[in-house]
Amino acid sequence: MGTLVGIATKDAPRGPMRETDSADLSLEFGVGRDARGKPGPRQVSVLSRDAWQRACTDLGAEVPWTLRRANLLVEGLEFEETVGRFLHIGDAVLQISEETKPCRRMERQRSGLRKALAPEWRGGVSCRIVTPGRVRIGDPVKLDDAEAVPERARRSDPMTEVRENAEVDHADVIVMPPALYLVSLVLGVVAKGILGGTILPGSTLRTLAGVVSLGVGIGFVIWFSRAFEASGQDRSPREPSPEILTHGLYRYSRNPAYVGLTAILAGLGLLLDNPWILLAVIPTVLIMQYGVIHREEAYLERTFGEEYRAYKARVRRWL
Repeated sequence: MGTLVGIATKDAPRGPMRETDSADLSLEFGVGRDARGKPGPRQVSVLSRDAWQRACTDLGAEVPWTLRRANLLVEGLEFEETVGRFLHIGDAVLQISEETKPCRRMERQRSGLRKALAPEWRGGVSCRIVTPGRVRIGDPVKLDDAEAVPERARRSDPMTEVRENAEVDHADVIVMPPALYLVSLVLGVVAKGILGGTILPGSTLRTLAGVVSLGVGIGFVIWFSRAFEASGQDRSPREPSPEILTHGLYRYSRNPAYVGLTAILAGLGLLLDNPWILLAVIPTVLIMQYGVIHREEAYLERTFGEEYRAYKARVRRWL
């Protein structure tokens, strides 16, 4: 048995954490209308005070638990390997969906914090709300197995599919995009070496088009990398996405990085006077469309719901 010793919410994804003595946990809005409280497997984040203290010890400094940006702080319980189990807090019941892995933002909060949070699930767990209710500082917290919770309670949230196997929370892409584009480039080079072929030998127009395409592509990729670095997210599609980026190039394309990689591949084909690289752009884009982007979109819709659908409706997939 544990005890609830902290409650915090944020009004915006990157907004400050505000501590409170009590909060309503609702199926629609999470913890007191937290900015991340939309229905889904990451509706509520819960942190163990004991695990946080071990992270502080490794860090060599006492830092406030709100730097972790979790919603609930619990004393007396550990959450390592607890996916699928249920937390009873006050009147509410939560189901643990996954480990909340520390992102790069933790390093900006405090140097060394991300590394200190990495072992033993010290970063806490993400949960969905099963039964709404009010929680207060001092409420007892009980960790139950699924079998100990009535089936009706386990299935009480009609807006969110129960994730019986929630160990993975990321887009189930079939290939890593940089690897795909690199393979396409190499195959194009090999094909020309074996089969030959040119586009427009000695053409200034071809060279100019290649330089422009390559430059634009590199610019897109650099901007994307910096935007993700600033947000604290991991660039890999096989890592969880804590928020949707909608600024800068994301106002014009939902996938500026993939636009950039495609432009780089085409630009290299033109500059190298290699028709096989240009031809490789077609299957590469098709693989990206159906093996990567569609899967990412399904994940983002599942995670962010209406927020992502609204963004998807107003911004093109490519350009």
